[in-house]
Amino acid sequence: MDEKYSGETFGSDSSSTNVAHSPRETELDVVPHEATSSLQQVRRELGKRSGRLDNVGTNLGLLLPSRLLSPGQYANQIRRLCRHDKTTVVERHSYLEDEYQDLLTQEEKRTLTKLCERLLELTTKDSTRDAAEAEVIALMTNDPLVRFPMRSTIMYSRVEGVTPGNEFGNAILFTEMHHQIWSGFIGGHKCNSHFPKISAGSLIETLTNRNYFPHKVPIAYLSLALSTEMEGEALDVLRHLWYEYLDYLHRGPSVDVSRHIQYLDTHVKSILSSGNSLDDFISVLDVLPYGRTRPSLFWFLILAL
Repeated sequence: MDEKYSGETFGSDSSSTNVAHSPRETELDVVPHEATSSLQQVRRELGKRSGRLDNVGTNLGLLLPSRLLSPGQYANQIRRLCRHDKTTVVERHSYLEDEYQDLLTQEEKRTLTKLCERLLELTTKDSTRDAAEAEVIALMTNDPLVRFPMRSTIMYSRVEGVTPGNEFGNAILFTEMHHQIWSGFIGGHKCNSHFPKISAGSLIETLTNRNYFPHKVPIAYLSLALSTEMEGEALDVLRHLWYEYLDYLHRGPSVDVSRHIQYLDTHVKSILSSGNSLDDFISVLDVLPYGRTRPSLFWFLILAL
């Protein structure tokens, strides 16, 4: 398994997962914020200094049986290996796919793949399924470097019970276009052959198109984008997307909207953490509809405003 994977390119299987995508046209087909060259250099240099990385906890996680570690512990080992404490979300999304080759050594790539397999194993157990699935989605949306081995593991059925035919595995592979669109937006990529056309319409499509259920992946990306400091045209796109999303929550089919409402407080917390003014994203009029149907959410939003 290791020999086979070591010869692969991270993300080399992206073309084998085709997703139907029909982005709506809007007036805001723009290029988001540019990632600076200095930011892009940090993680590449860190990746070349593997000898300085403290691997004790990571290696211990591979030696111990998976049942002895929680999904959160495996996820934290992956974050440590990928230097999430030394990089920003914007930086992690700022590379083109072929640039990820230089970020980790071959040994680190193998370790990352094994840790991803261990975490995916926990999605097949009743006692850890929910927590493990949440960690997988959080890691894949926070860092494309983690998404590639996760996707490859599912596609090649390296973990029993997590395959393209499995519900969770299929959901992850089915949302590959979501990853590309949102990663391009958060990372500030120009529209080119590597990334689909990025617009408020294409982003909202990932959240509202009924063919894309379940929506956990784009919902996670929305919260991530709302927590990111943006300016200029990128911020305009984000606001336009958010206004369309609120309109959908007010007017969409109730069975669909109910899947989104439970995350609304998380989105609001993300806006607050970004440093942006909440007043620029939500008003009292947006909150009023929840007064009778969801009083706890209503008062949370009122107090936040």
